[in-house]
Order: sequence, then C-alpha cells, then structure tokens
Amino acid sequence: MNPDLMSEFEKRFNCTIITDYFDSNEAMYAKLRVADGSYDIIVPSSYMAAVMNHEKLLSKLDLSKFSNARNMDLSYSAKTEDPHMEYSIPYAISFTGLGYNRKRLGDPIENSWNAFGNPAYFHKITMLNDMREAIGSALKYLGYSLNSIDDKQLQEAKIQMLKWKKNIAAYQTDEAKSSLAYNILYAIECYNGDIIMMQEDNPDLDFVIPKEGTSIGVDTLVIPSNAPNPDLAYEFVNFIYEPENCANNMEYIGYLCPDKPALSLLDKEFISKITISEELFSKSEVIRDLGYGNEKYVSIWEEILASSD
Repeated sequence: MNPDLMSEFEKRFNCTIITDYFDSNEAMYAKLRVADGSYDIIVPSSYMAAVMNHEKLLSKLDLSKFSNARNMDLSYSAKTEDPHMEYSIPYAISFTGLGYNRKRLGDPIENSWNAFGNPAYFHKITMLNDMREAIGSALKYLGYSLNSIDDKQLQEAKIQMLKWKKNIAAYQTDEAKSSLAYNILYAIECYNGDIIMMQEDNPDLDFVIPKEGTSIGVDTLVIPSNAPNPDLAYEFVNFIYEPENCANNMEYIGYLCPDKPALSLLDKEFISKITISEELFSKSEVIRDLGYGNEKYVSIWEEILASSD
C-alpha cells in the first residue's frame, strides 16, 4: 500500500500501523494459525480467504460499517468464492499475461498462450514458476477451465506444457523480470502490475493478455475472528476506499481496486493498463482452491519439472 496513505490514517485515528509481509498465502496462513489476536486486517488472495473462512478464522462482515461498499464493482467479487462480500472485500485485482520488449521483438508478440511454443522466441521467453499459473495457461489455451480437475483435460495440458518446455528459457518469476528489464529476454509470463512498474525505467516494455483468457488475481481485505480492534479495521477499509485515497493507492501499487468513483479520478491511459475488456473478462477466471484436486496439479507439475528437454 501507499505508505503516505498509511501515515495519514495513523494521524487521523491516532494509531500506529504495524505491517508484516509474507512470501506466500501459505506462510501467512501458517502464522495466523498460531497468532493469538495479533492482526486486525489481513490481505489474502481470494482462494486463501475461502479456506480461512471455512476454518472460522475470519469475521462475518457487517457491510453497514463499510460505508464505501456502495462504490464497489461487484463483478470482481462475483468471480470469487465470496460473491456477496460476506467475509472478504476485493482490494487489488491483477491479470496474468505476457510482458514483452517491443524493441527486441520488432513486432507485437503473438497474442496467445501458444507464444510459449513460438520458435521465434526460442529460449527467450519464460513461464511463471507457479504450478497453477503455468498449468492454467495450458488449460486456457486448450479451451478448458484453469480450475479443471478432469483427468483427460489435465493430461492434455501436461502434454502441451512439455511441448512448450522445449522452447522456453525457464520457469521463473522475479528473475525473469530482471532479464526482461535488461533486454536479455524477449517476453515473460507475468502480472500486469509488474510491467506498469517496469515501464518507468524501460518504456519499450508492453503487456498483452492472450485472447484465450487468463487468471484474475483477487487480493482481499479480511478481518480475523480474533482481531483486537475490529472497529478500527472497518475504519481502515473505509479509508482505503475513499475515492481519492483509492485512486492514489492504485497509482502507487499498479493494480486495480474495484472502486467506481476512484476510477473516474484516474488517467484513461493508466486505466487501460489495470483493466481488461469485457470479452477477455468473460473468458477469465480466479484460481480456486481445489481441495484434493490440488494433488493432481502437484503430480503434473513434478512430472514437467523432472522431464528433460
């Protein structure tokens, strides 16, 4: 979040914000399980919020205390396991796609997940080192849901991934961003906010969402069931969603907050970078927790990583 906003909240409400960061939803979840009333606000991805709610770790939201709820674009929450914001409020929306270097390519990148197999990008394109994102890309290319647990569809996705593996440079996340920024790679699978931030230093970079659709990341704001200051937590959520504050925060983080009045305060070019077309939105999905189905993805991912080129 924009640190200036957090400082302003501290002044307005005479409090101190203490922030912890975790390298994954799973690490955050493990800490929460043993943290005895340490947090007032948590920012999990939507799938983890669903897991936490199922285990009664979250408070049921009283939307009468969230006065800015009327400003929300509920089309994003509708994609999650909590369409009516019973326990989570969408905060930051990201889209997975292909970041690329216009100068290195000379032409726009192939607008398809099959760009991973394009011989013109041989060993100059990477996929995310993320099981669900990577396999999800193959599933979307084949016309399937990225949350599929159908064995036949997953087998097809594995075969497609093995074909792509021969052409890609690696499965990388942060390392790939550095290589793209320094013109080593032509293209990488990444999140739209990554490219927005990197364009400040390298204007030759651009971003495209493949025509088959993509994954929508929804980070949410939740209040733990044992939060020591729940009323102040509601004040914080309302503060973040005051239109001017929300607009400032979007410009800082490079991701969409689904607040309609805030979007009206932003530059049209910036809005085009943090939103997608209705057609692509209809083809895209939020990654969901699949329960025992997750084991199928783990097995496929291990096979892919272990295979030789």
